[in-house]
Amino acid sequence: MAVMESVKAGLLVTTLSILIALYYKKSSDQELRSHLETILSNLLRAEKKYRLVKPKQVIVGIGACSDAFVEATEFLDKLNISAPIGSMGHPDSIMSPDDLGEIFAFFFTQGAASERYVANRTFWDMALETTKTMEARWVLGGNAPVIAKRLVAEGLKDVTLGAYLSKPLFEDLSEKMNIVGQVVEVDDVHIILEYERDSRWQHLTAPRANRFIIHADVHNLKMSALKDIENHIQTEKPHAFVLGGLQMLDSTVMNKDERSKSINRLSALLSSLNDETLRHFELASFAEKDFFREVIDKIVPHADSLGMNEQELMNLYTMLEDNSVTLVSNAHPRIALVLDQMRSIWKVLSPGKLSRLHVHTLAFQAIMTKKNKWSNTMIAAAKASLTAYRHTCSSGEIDLESARLLMDESFAVGRKEGSQRIKFNAEKPVACWEEGNALICVSPVLICTNVKQTAGGGDNISAAGLAMQL
Repeated sequence: MAVMESVKAGLLVTTLSILIALYYKKSSDQELRSHLETILSNLLRAEKKYRLVKPKQVIVGIGACSDAFVEATEFLDKLNISAPIGSMGHPDSIMSPDDLGEIFAFFFTQGAASERYVANRTFWDMALETTKTMEARWVLGGNAPVIAKRLVAEGLKDVTLGAYLSKPLFEDLSEKMNIVGQVVEVDDVHIILEYERDSRWQHLTAPRANRFIIHADVHNLKMSALKDIENHIQTEKPHAFVLGGLQMLDSTVMNKDERSKSINRLSALLSSLNDETLRHFELASFAEKDFFREVIDKIVPHADSLGMNEQELMNLYTMLEDNSVTLVSNAHPRIALVLDQMRSIWKVLSPGKLSRLHVHTLAFQAIMTKKNKWSNTMIAAAKASLTAYRHTCSSGEIDLESARLLMDESFAVGRKEGSQRIKFNAEKPVACWEEGNALICVSPVLICTNVKQTAGGGDNISAAGLAMQL
């Protein structure tokens, strides 16, 4: 009898413990939901503060392509590519299936975005044929068209794109924007290998959702649309020139002297623009040190504004610090580290033209601007954060059931001991403060947990923020 009473008492205690745990979990979930709702409503309120004062002419270049989105591990399996065991290399370009497997594994295990040129035409044709056996999703691609479309979507109506496009893409885009360039028979194609957080490829696991891009461009390598943009600018005085896509020339079979001529020509074009014309350069993944150095020396000095993710930030930082290329970085960098790297770049480049830096990460947006040079910095940070969710979830509406927050309750503004800490405030989620001649704003990102697409994220996020400040 005593044993039975003891068992009953034990069951009662266990049941009560479970009920109490469920109660507190429900209470905690409700508290988190309320916290996210407050953040979202205030980000939306900040976004709505933007008002387009007058039409602004913006030119965007250079180049375009068609993107074929495929599930990464299925694509590699169809090509009979095995995940490497042991140390992984990172060849600058791809000559064989083994090269693709090795370099994909390197970035996959870091959860880092990257792209590489396929130098073997036979293997490239095989890769293209493989996409036809899959449920590939084909969309307009390339940094410039994606940025141009986002600028139009955010209310800028006088947008001109410099690109060579096939007739279907040309006709589709020409309804939304002006196009300078020629119609070509076949678009350059980029194959986007996408994967989700915790995706497994054989014995390897991805720490976050991302993508790896392969291409064998023809028109983009030649910067074919450059001459069309040059002709257009002779008769126009744009408010802004937005540049992206130079990474397409990285680690390719292109003759280096010819490539340098193209970069010199682009540099001359940027230099010829009216002093009042704002120049924004969207960075990307560069692996070839000599070429990245050429871009830094000849293109970056013309930029009023730079946009990049945390990986590209680290790459630019180390190139400016010690002339070294950094292919991967922490997928979840601390805010203090990002801000310190931004300050270092700012110190080197802001005595020149640079007056705006935008770094977009998975967890937060950080924008640094020269005071009185750019307006709406807080609004731009909020807009970029909202765009991050909208793009990756492929939804205009933000569903908090598919959102999470990675921002801490407070963050240090630098790694130096004694650095100021800013407490996160859901009522004012975008934190802004001044440092010398700079205004810095940091905004949390409501991270999409039901990822539909990752490629084009940086271009959409950066363009949305930029649109608020042009």
